[in-house]
Amino acid sequence: MVKNNIAIFFPHLHDFGGGEIFCEHVTNLLSKKFNIDLYFYINKKIHRELKFKKKIKIVKVKSDSLLIDFFCKRYIFLAQIYLIYHASLLNNKNYKFIFSAAGEFVSKKFRVYQYIHHPFYSLSPWHYLAIGSKSWEIHKILCRFVVSLSFRIYLFFNKKKFKNNITIANSRWTKERFIKIYKNFFKKIYIIYPTFKIPEYYHEKFNRFKQRENSFVILGRVGKDKNTFQGIDFFILLKKKFRIFKKSRLIIIGPSNNKNIKKIEYYRNKYPDDIKFFGFIKTKIRDKILKNTKYGLHLSMFEHFGRAVLEMKKKGMIVFTHNSGGSKEIAMNNDLVYEDLNDLRTKIKKIYENENLQKKVLTKNYRNLRDSLNSKKFDTDLIIKIK
Repeated sequence: MVKNNIAIFFPHLHDFGGGEIFCEHVTNLLSKKFNIDLYFYINKKIHRELKFKKKIKIVKVKSDSLLIDFFCKRYIFLAQIYLIYHASLLNNKNYKFIFSAAGEFVSKKFRVYQYIHHPFYSLSPWHYLAIGSKSWEIHKILCRFVVSLSFRIYLFFNKKKFKNNITIANSRWTKERFIKIYKNFFKKIYIIYPTFKIPEYYHEKFNRFKQRENSFVILGRVGKDKNTFQGIDFFILLKKKFRIFKKSRLIIIGPSNNKNIKKIEYYRNKYPDDIKFFGFIKTKIRDKILKNTKYGLHLSMFEHFGRAVLEMKKKGMIVFTHNSGGSKEIAMNNDLVYEDLNDLRTKIKKIYENENLQKKVLTKNYRNLRDSLNSKKFDTDLIIKIK
């Protein structure tokens, strides 16, 4: 009898971000084909919005050491290391393979599929800054560097066992970074864009598009690292500089943590007619807003994929994004990518005032996205790749 048991590993499940939603979807998807044990390092309760099928066995992992537990609860890259260690102790398990839903993973016993959202164990501090570390958090940067160096040394001395890991990157940009970091250590690298739960393209005639609200949407988690507040300041200056934007609003859709509440309230009270915060809302309500708004802004730099860009474009919006990371791969149009805020201001005004250019952008969007980058393709590609 062919064994049909697999293990999926993910560091933390207390948040409801892109990584956690990815883990939820992939685990439920693969449960149609395999019996699954889902391992995660427990720091808090699993987020209430994450819904795993009942037949999936969820395994909570925790260190007996108070010191190790303290750090693993706080740092996802350390929790990932501990999960790798925990996997090495599973001598009584007979898994067909391990699927790491969060990044680099190694095992001497089991075949490994690793999905890379962003490389965890780079030796470049610049990469730490790109995934959220702050330049003044020297202790975090040093800690991450030491852990990454230790992981790389371990890989070097065991490279024959791990070089056959099958790596899946979430964009060309991530793949290029991964190869640069590991110098072709991992040989089998593929790209599968994480387009799960992405809706089909919403196509409409241009006359209907012209009836949409001449406003802008920022979609995704609210935070300084996502440049949400920079986007608000940019929009307010845009309105002050050009009268054509006088009636436009900035609509912000996405969850936020408690540390941003005061800042959100500040902007909400200062610009009640210009800024609208929706927070986390149901998909049906979100999609209704997207289908009735013309423009999207995505100011987050060096996004590894840029899911929010794709979600807005799929709803027939014209979306401006920074010329970096995986987001520029989704933009598919030089008129929509910008280098700096002055460039963004110029490109917005150019498209805003030119209906012919708007029509060309939307036609190109439809041609490029009509039958691609959807949930069905993601599910099919992943199932084919994982054997």
